[in-house]
Amino acid sequence: CGVPSATEQRVQTLASHWLLYVNIASGIPSILVSVLYGAVSDVRGRRLFMVLPALGSILNQMVILLVIHFHPTFPLPFFLLGGLLSGLSGSFPVFNFAAFSYVSDVSADSKRTVQISILESMTFLGATLSFLVGGKWVDNIYFSSPLCCIMALDLFIVVYVIVALPDSLEMVSTRQRPVGSRSSVQDSYSSLDSSLRQQSPRQQYPRRPTARSLLSSSCDLLRSSFGKLLSFMRLLCGSWKLTLLLGMFFVVEINFLGVNDTVVLFALGDPLCWGTGLIGYFLAAKAFMNGVATLLLLPLLSLVGLGDMVLMVVGLVAGGAALHIMGLATHTWMMFIVPVVGAMRGCVVPIIRSMLSRSTPVDMQGVLFSGVSVVEAVCTLLASVIYNSLYPATRSVSPGLVFFLMAGALLIPLGLTLILELNRRGVCRSIGSSRSEEEDPLLGSLSPR
Repeated sequence: CGVPSATEQRVQTLASHWLLYVNIASGIPSILVSVLYGAVSDVRGRRLFMVLPALGSILNQMVILLVIHFHPTFPLPFFLLGGLLSGLSGSFPVFNFAAFSYVSDVSADSKRTVQISILESMTFLGATLSFLVGGKWVDNIYFSSPLCCIMALDLFIVVYVIVALPDSLEMVSTRQRPVGSRSSVQDSYSSLDSSLRQQSPRQQYPRRPTARSLLSSSCDLLRSSFGKLLSFMRLLCGSWKLTLLLGMFFVVEINFLGVNDTVVLFALGDPLCWGTGLIGYFLAAKAFMNGVATLLLLPLLSLVGLGDMVLMVVGLVAGGAALHIMGLATHTWMMFIVPVVGAMRGCVVPIIRSMLSRSTPVDMQGVLFSGVSVVEAVCTLLASVIYNSLYPATRSVSPGLVFFLMAGALLIPLGLTLILELNRRGVCRSIGSSRSEEEDPLLGSLSPR
């Protein structure tokens, strides 16, 4: 780059520090608001919480552009303001739970795994495009153009959600109405409406909202939302299977998220000695194969009759095999076998999401997926801390030892999967509820279709 080595190192150190500060400014608020927003979405709908993160992202990109083009008028600490605005709007965790909650609302139980996997595949395919295009775009066109593109995409999301996306909670109540049942979502609206009707006629539906009426409505909304949170916590404490699934999700996410950071360090050193370009191509290939598996392979295998449990085992075994190959790799061609062998590992997370969704009442989907988003955020932090510390400590023994340890960790969710399957077959009834499979939405969902 024509920059002296000492200067380059100082710039990289400063950049990494500011990136950490911005991630903290964005990440902590997004985790704190995610659960509350999830509960509110179970009462008011999902669309608002798809729009909010997009608006926060637009504000964040605007702040970044101001700092880039008008520094030092807008000094570096303004980056923290952009991160904070993005975090308070929910950022990716809130958009993530809103999207998955929406899909769960509009999908039948029998098709939920396929539809959630299709949504999950968009994350993998988007990551593929990012790995292939992002770095070259910044190198050739500078930062302004990519940031403007991000703002345009965020604006498209806002317009699309407002103009074209129907309310999923209304679709749920419409779908349930013909069979004479009333969902808990409708009951929430009814209870809120009845509480308003108990007020004096003058206060029921004021023509012009007053500060008092707005405060009262906000309190009712918060009361209802916190009621959702408490109900879900009681459900979680009373269902060992739901807790087991969340534990599986936690272990699998830490394992899968830790691979990306560790593989960069592994590929840069001996015996591979890759450059950053080749690392980008490898990460793109891995994300692309995971996306293809979740978009095409999982729906196809579901159509031929394979159930969630079988697909889960296939995904975990594929992930373990890929990690073993990575640990043994000494040549580039061996590394590029990994994305092919481990393609089905991308199906594990959407299957767990689907099983969690089907085991949770329809009026708690937002709380569920917001909690899952919080777990994902925690896993991202823990994976970075654990594996970035573990790789240097084990490299002197063997450069690939950390991948063997990752593969060994997958035995935990594999064992938990076996427990759920044995319980479904009636072998382990003594460790769980005595309800029959037909009465248990989770156990019923595990059987082959």
